[in-house]
Amino acid sequence: MSAAHARTTSDVLELVSRLLERDFGIARDAIAPETRLADDLDFDSIDAVDLAHRLEDELDIAFPDDVFERVESVGDVVLRIEESLSARDGDAGRA
Repeated sequence: MSAAHARTTSDVLELVSRLLERDFGIARDAIAPETRLADDLDFDSIDAVDLAHRLEDELDIAFPDDVFERVESVGDVVLRIEESLSARDGDAGRA
C-alpha cells in the first residue's frame, strides 16, 4: 500500500512510525499511539513542523497551519492525518 493510500488507523500509525524511525531516528519500539511527542520523544516546535511537512509530502495532504499546536501524542498525529485524508478524499469526490 502506498503512503498516499493509507486508509486504516493501523496503516496510518505504521506510516507515522516508519517516518519517525527513518527521518528522526526514533526506535520503533518507542512509538505507540500514547507516545507524547514533547515528553517522550523530545520533540520541540521545529521538529513538529518538520514532521508535519514530511507527512504532507508523503501523503499528499495539507494540514492547517496551526494543526500541530494541538497535537501532543502520536495518536493525535494519526487522528489529524485521518481528518486530512478524509477532507482530501471528500474534496476530490466533489471535483
